[in-house]
Amino acid sequence: LYNVIGKKEWEEIFGFNYKLFYNFIVFIIYRIFMFNYVRITHDVEYIKRYEDAFPDSKKCYFTKKELYNFFNNNPQIDKILDFISIDINKQVKKTDSKKLLYYNGKYYLYFIWDFIYNLFDEIEIRILEHTVDVDKFYHKKGKCFESLCYDKLCKYYPKDKIYKNLKYDYMGGNNEVDLILELPKSYLIFECKSSEFNIDKFNSNRELYKRFLTAFGRGFKTIDNLDNYIKSGNNIFYKETKKKLLNLNFKDKKVYFVNLSLYNIEYLQTQIQKIKKEFIKPANVYPICWNYLDFGSIMKLSPLDIKLFEQYLEKRTRLLNKKKSITFDIDEIDAF
Repeated sequence: LYNVIGKKEWEEIFGFNYKLFYNFIVFIIYRIFMFNYVRITHDVEYIKRYEDAFPDSKKCYFTKKELYNFFNNNPQIDKILDFISIDINKQVKKTDSKKLLYYNGKYYLYFIWDFIYNLFDEIEIRILEHTVDVDKFYHKKGKCFESLCYDKLCKYYPKDKIYKNLKYDYMGGNNEVDLILELPKSYLIFECKSSEFNIDKFNSNRELYKRFLTAFGRGFKTIDNLDNYIKSGNNIFYKETKKKLLNLNFKDKKVYFVNLSLYNIEYLQTQIQKIKKEFIKPANVYPICWNYLDFGSIMKLSPLDIKLFEQYLEKRTRLLNKKKSITFDIDEIDAF
């Protein structure tokens, strides 16, 4: 989101420096890890070092005083805390519990995962309140998300094995593939979706599925089209023009699809193939569904054992498409 709007607009909207904000969030997460480790370890020396360093944080994650000291009493810390935290007695809506909870000078947090995703939602809501050209913002966000995913893949795999924004001709029009990763025995094809999806906004399953279709329906259709293109024996792709054609080896390699969301879709991602037909028309092929945190975690681990990673892709795809009634997992990290 910061890359979408830039430094000047960020500081006009939020009133605090982005780098300070980023470091502050990272600091909070590290402190939570430290506290949790103290609660489960039997390392007496580590516990003593922690309690000596943070004498007021034996029963909470951190104190307000500690936060100020660590960041040299920077006055912007007040603005950041106002944005990311709430007094425990002043919660009004259910998403308030996903914030940093303040009580008597001390801070608590229930779920890091929900905190991060809710923070993303809060930032976007604030940006949209100040945005004049909303369509331009959404378009730029989509392009930024694709670039972000491409850059992440390049950290873990050679660039010559990653294809971005390839086009192909099918059913009377040119079609585009966001990302393709070539693995030893397969191709992993990503459809990147940055459409807003917040489960806390829906009051019924029907509302939820309707929004899911708006946010991801086109992505599922794109995956279906590409699957049909490949199964029809086609393998020709190109970049901007057809001057340089690329032939992918679909005869000797399997193909797996991932629907990759910028938003938290953990509640739906392992169940989408089970949704009743009156809500959502069935897809020809159901992709593996990752949100961005899944993507970062799984892709970072995958090079450690690519053979095992490809086994996951094969088994997961088979489970989603051939064994639809089986409830195997809670979320995609669980399945992985």
